[in-house]
Amino acid sequence: MLLTSSIILCISSLSFLVYKNLEPFILAAMFAALLITNLNAGAGILKGESFSKVYLLKYNDIFFVRKQIIKKNETLDHYLKLKRQCDDLKRFNYYSNNLVPKILNENDNLYDYYYDMEYLENYNELNFYSQEIKTKILNKLLITMNENIYCYKKNKINKNFLNDFLNEKIYCKLNIYEKDCNIMNFLINNEVVNINNKKYYGIREIFKKIDFSKINSYFVSPIHGDLNFENILYNLEKDDIKIIDMEGSRYVDTPMHDLGKLFQSLLVKYEEWSSLENIIYKINLNNNYTNNILCINKYFNYDESEILDVINSFKNILSENNEKKIIESGIFFMACYFIRFVPFRIKKNKEQGYFSLIMSIIWLNKLL
Repeated sequence: MLLTSSIILCISSLSFLVYKNLEPFILAAMFAALLITNLNAGAGILKGESFSKVYLLKYNDIFFVRKQIIKKNETLDHYLKLKRQCDDLKRFNYYSNNLVPKILNENDNLYDYYYDMEYLENYNELNFYSQEIKTKILNKLLITMNENIYCYKKNKINKNFLNDFLNEKIYCKLNIYEKDCNIMNFLINNEVVNINNKKYYGIREIFKKIDFSKINSYFVSPIHGDLNFENILYNLEKDDIKIIDMEGSRYVDTPMHDLGKLFQSLLVKYEEWSSLENIIYKINLNNNYTNNILCINKYFNYDESEILDVINSFKNILSENNEKKIIESGIFFMACYFIRFVPFRIKKNKEQGYFSLIMSIIWLNKLL
C-alpha cells in the first residue's frame, strides 16, 4: 500500500508539473492512464483491435472509455487509424450533435496515443434487438445520416475513383495474400474454383469480368466506413442511437461503403459466422480440375425482404430508384470488405481468413 501511494504521489506530482494548465477532468483522465500503465489496476479491458486496447475507466464515479495504442514501428499504421478515428468522432459530433459519443480527452506522446470518450451505459449493439427494433433503428439512423452527414456531398466524382479504390484497397492486398499460403493463392489466382461442388470464377478472374459501369459510387461525402451492427448502439429506454468506431474510408468517400457494411450484417450475418470455429470442412487442391472446398453454405443467399427498408432509405440518400442497381453496388462493396479484412479474420483462425475470401468469391460471382 505504501509503495502504491508513493507511485501515485510521484505520478500525480509529475502530471501536475507537466499538465497543470489542463482542465481538471482531462488531468484526471491522464492520471488514471498512468495508474493503469504502472499498477495494472482500476480498469476493465473491453474489446480492442490487435494493436490497440479499450479500457473502461472510472474517476470520481464517472466512467469513461479509453482507446490506447502503444507506439512501435509495426503499429504506426494502426496509430494513424486510431488518431483518424478520434478526428472522425469529433467531426461527426460537429455534423450531428448526439450521434456519436463525445470525446473527452486526447493525448499523443512518444510512448503511446489514446483518446477518452464518454461511456455509453445501457447501450447495446444492434444485434441485441428484435428484427422489428432493428428495422426502426436503421430507418431512423439513415434519415439522420442523410440529413446531417451524407448531405456534405460532391456529385462530380473523378472518373478514376473506382480504379483508385481497387488499386489502393484491393489489388495490393491480393498481392500480399497470394504469397502467404497456397490456399489463398488458389482462391485468388485460379480461373475456376469449386466450392461445395459448384464452380465459381476465382477472385482475379472475377475482376476481369465484372462490368464496372454497373458499380455506381454516386457521390462522395463523409461516411462512417465500418457501419455494421457491432458499431451501431442503441439505448431502448432513451430511444437513442449512437455510432462508434469509424474506420476504413477515405476522408470523403462513397456512401456505398456504408451500404456494403450494412449488407455485411443484413445479408450474410457476419456477426454470426465470425464467431464460428468449424467453418471449413475439407480442402482439396490436388488437381486444378478436381479441386474442391467444402464449407458451411448457410451464408451464400439472402432474403430480399430483410433489406427492403434499407434499400428504400438508400433510394432517398442516392436519389436512385433502381433497386437492382443499388443492391448490386452494395454487394460489390460488401465483397470488397471481405477481401480487406482477411488479416483481421486470420487473427481469430486461418479458416476465418479463408472463408472471408470464399465469401468474396461467392458474392462477386452473383454480379456476373
